[in-house]
Amino acid sequence: ALEKKYTNNDQLNLALSFLQSLPESYLNDNAALQVAANIHHLINLTQDHSIQFDLIDDQENVASRYHLRIYQQGQLIALSDILPILENLGLRTLSEETFVVKKEDKIYYIIDFSVVIDKIQKNNDQIKSIFIEALQRILGNKAENDAFNKLIIAGGISIDHIVVLRAYCKYLGQCKYGYSQAFIEKTMIDNITITKQLLNLFYALHDPSQSNTTSLSNELSIETEIEKQLSNVAS
Repeated sequence: ALEKKYTNNDQLNLALSFLQSLPESYLNDNAALQVAANIHHLINLTQDHSIQFDLIDDQENVASRYHLRIYQQGQLIALSDILPILENLGLRTLSEETFVVKKEDKIYYIIDFSVVIDKIQKNNDQIKSIFIEALQRILGNKAENDAFNKLIIAGGISIDHIVVLRAYCKYLGQCKYGYSQAFIEKTMIDNITITKQLLNLFYALHDPSQSNTTSLSNELSIETEIEKQLSNVAS
């Protein structure tokens, strides 16, 4: 698998050196193609990237079961830091296993979380991509960690769009709105179609690239659809 992935001799030799450094227990638990993919992440860590992520389907193809793998060089991330973030992203963690890779004078880690994600389709690369982007930003303190982030997997809503919803929620809180943030988060997750339409309405109203005529037309169409869907929500 490595010979097919790396045609450059220097890169192939680097990959083979990582292969020889992997623990036997790790090699026994993973197929050759997955090992090759994981080595690719470890190689990226040597290029001044301190952390990498991968979300892969369970090898036994169990419904809703996935593996989240975190690749690190240097200091190992604390479970007490990562688990609340995963919960707020909509993941239920079943187990965790850490593999230590010692190569020359450096130490690398492969942290394998077995997780359940109920609201994601298998092989949905788009949602996996925005999930990984969100995880990177939250761990880098560039995005907030709260239950609004469950909208990423529940509705394929990007972390940037969630900022808009969170801002409106905080504004309502300042206005002494009667419902808590937790209630608003749950309501948006339970009514994901309406939540996405609310975002569409926001951008229809505030997108400067649209003409006034187009913006008004889109606004009226979206408002009509929102009202129609609201009528079907149980009170």
